[in-house]
Amino acid sequence: MNRFVCFALLVLPACFPVDKPTMGPNGVPTFIGHDFRHAANTPFFCFDHTAPTGVKVSSCHEIQEWCASEMNQVKNEGLVILSGCEAHKETTCLTFYRGDATKTQCLSTPDDCNIAYNMFIDPSYGARRDQLTACTTIDQSWQPPA
Repeated sequence: MNRFVCFALLVLPACFPVDKPTMGPNGVPTFIGHDFRHAANTPFFCFDHTAPTGVKVSSCHEIQEWCASEMNQVKNEGLVILSGCEAHKETTCLTFYRGDATKTQCLSTPDDCNIAYNMFIDPSYGARRDQLTACTTIDQSWQPPA
């Protein structure tokens, strides 16, 4: 059964489906990546930058244009760009099932993904382990299920 998030849009109510995580045997969601729309046999595009805390982080996207768009947004926020959008054969992703939204984040390396995972489960952010998939490395052949 699908879950829906509903709210009033102007005066009309609107409802949108929300992804429900597929739980693994250990009680942690498994990575599926429905919202990471990657075409099989194409590279991922990643760039490195600093986070507001000053630590190096990365971000990977399905196509070069989306990578460039986020890179410009990060630059406009005053953060330091450490590398341009470069093609990668692999990326490491996790998905955060928040209840009202699903967000898949992909990063250049497993280490970068572990940093993001730990940020999400930090009490200041407030995610629970049952809302986060483990970091999962995917290669160029991967595409989300239909």
